[in-house]
Amino acid sequence: MDKMFSKYIAAERELRSSISHGSESLRREGHVTFEVLSASVTKEGLSKHVVYTVLITRTPGMNSDDVLIKKRYSDFEKLHLALRKAYVTQMDEVSFPKKLIAGNFTQETIAIRSRAFEQYLSHVHSMETIRQSLTFKEFFYQDNLRDGYKYMRNGDYKRSVVNLENALLLQERLLGPSHKEVIPTCSALTVCYNLMEQHEMALSFAENLLERIDNHSNKYKMPVIKLMIRLCWRLGKDKLDLENKLSDLRQQGFEADGPTLHEMAVKTKIP
Repeated sequence: MDKMFSKYIAAERELRSSISHGSESLRREGHVTFEVLSASVTKEGLSKHVVYTVLITRTPGMNSDDVLIKKRYSDFEKLHLALRKAYVTQMDEVSFPKKLIAGNFTQETIAIRSRAFEQYLSHVHSMETIRQSLTFKEFFYQDNLRDGYKYMRNGDYKRSVVNLENALLLQERLLGPSHKEVIPTCSALTVCYNLMEQHEMALSFAENLLERIDNHSNKYKMPVIKLMIRLCWRLGKDKLDLENKLSDLRQQGFEADGPTLHEMAVKTKIP
C-alpha cells in the first residue's frame, strides 16, 4: 500500500498544482493514446493465443504510474462486434484486423496487429458516445468496479481496494481525472481505507476527492468534509479550515444530516 500512498500524494500535488495555476486541463478532455508495449504467444493445452499488453496515457493528466491492460485478439474482436451492433453508423468506417487462416502467430502479423489495435482503440475512444458506453467500459474496467463494490459490501476491504484502484486508474486515463464517474470510485476507496483504519491513506484520498468535486457531484461535498474532519481528529491534524468549509456549506443550504460517505458508497449502483 506504500506505493499506492506515494502515488496518490504525487497525484494530489499534481492536481492541486494544475488548479492553483489556473489550468484548464481538468475541464478539457485531454489526449489519450494507446501503445502496445508487448505481444506474447501463450499456450493453453493444445491451443495458443497472443496476449497484447497496452499502455494507456493521457496528456495533459496524471501519468505518474503506468496503466496497462492485457487483452487477447478475441477480447478485441468481442468489443468490435458489440460496438458494430450497437453503433452501426459510427463504426461503419472503423477498421479492424481480421483473423487469418494461417500465420496468426508470425512476428510480422503480430506487429501489424499491434499497430492496428493502437489505431482502433484511439479511433473508438475519440467518439464520445462510444467512449461513454457500457460496452466500452466493459472492455477496460467494469468488472473491476462490480467486484470492488461487491467486496466492499461484503466487508472484504482489501480485495475491494485492489479492484477499485485498478478501475480508478483506468477511469482517470480514459475519462479524465475529474469526470463524474471517477468521483464515486474515489469515494468508495476513501471509505475502504477508512474502514481498514488506514487513516492517512483515507485522508489522502479524501483530499484528492475534494479537489475533483464539481457541480456534477456536489452531493459528495458535505459527507467528504465530515469524514475529513473525523480523520484529522484521529490523526491529530488541524481541522479548523474544514470546519469553516462545513459551516459555509450549511449556510448554502447543504443538508447537514444527509447520508455518510459510507452509506453513499454502499448504495452506488454499478451496471
